[in-house]
Amino acid sequence: MRLHFKFLPYIFTSALTASGTQFLSIPTSAEDLITFNSIWRSPSSFKKNLLGEELSVSYGNWFADFKSFDMKWRGKIVDQSSQLHFRYLGINDIELRPNKPTSDPLGYYSSYGLSLGASTARRIGDNELGLTLKLIRMELYQYSTTGYAVDIGISRDINNNLSFTYSLLNIGSLKNLIDLEPSLPLRSIISSTYDHSFGEISLGIEKNSLVKDIIYSIGIKKDYQGLDFGLNYYNNQSFQNITSGFSIGIGIFTFNYAFLFGNQQLGTPQFLDIIIRIP
Repeated sequence: MRLHFKFLPYIFTSALTASGTQFLSIPTSAEDLITFNSIWRSPSSFKKNLLGEELSVSYGNWFADFKSFDMKWRGKIVDQSSQLHFRYLGINDIELRPNKPTSDPLGYYSSYGLSLGASTARRIGDNELGLTLKLIRMELYQYSTTGYAVDIGISRDINNNLSFTYSLLNIGSLKNLIDLEPSLPLRSIISSTYDHSFGEISLGIEKNSLVKDIIYSIGIKKDYQGLDFGLNYYNNQSFQNITSGFSIGIGIFTFNYAFLFGNQQLGTPQFLDIIIRIP
């Protein structure tokens, strides 16, 4: 029997309506595990990551056998750097059984989260501003809800090597689910990045409204002979996670692979991205 949907996120909460929405706090792709300040964590990093018009597909496994699928298009809309994305995270074969032992389940249920969104970024003075709008649908067994969320971010370059970023993610609401209004995981992230000759070194502090303790993080990204390597560490009182991966370009294709190793003992999440640059 598969685990309940409430075991979805980085760390666990007991409230059903709170924990299901944590799919918004789960990485969407290998790029998110490799790059410390990806668009998923920092909408204002969008233009720095945009190399041209491209289409990407990402597939991954998360903790407790949850499946992740993500599609993105990046390019220009009305001369503005933009991104359109679709994201799914869920589990499909949850068994319904009575209290007494039976050989066959009474039925099967699925639990999933969907988001459809658009992102853009522009420079105003010395600041880079980013914005993401997301439509959300979440299903827990026979119950479902819909809503919206907004991500905002701002980055500022102090000099050629040092930059600071602030992001406020998942501002929004969902309709009532089982007579309760689900709580979105409001995330506030402050980070800095120093571009050293050894690589990009980043430090971050995150507060998640559904997580009791502050999350501290450190990461490094290095380009070596055409390969991009990333290594990041996340820690608070409840969990410790290490993410790592690499990116390689072959012609118009870029392949990303990344994994997460944590102390949750619920498996090792892995993601694979295929990115196609559109001529």
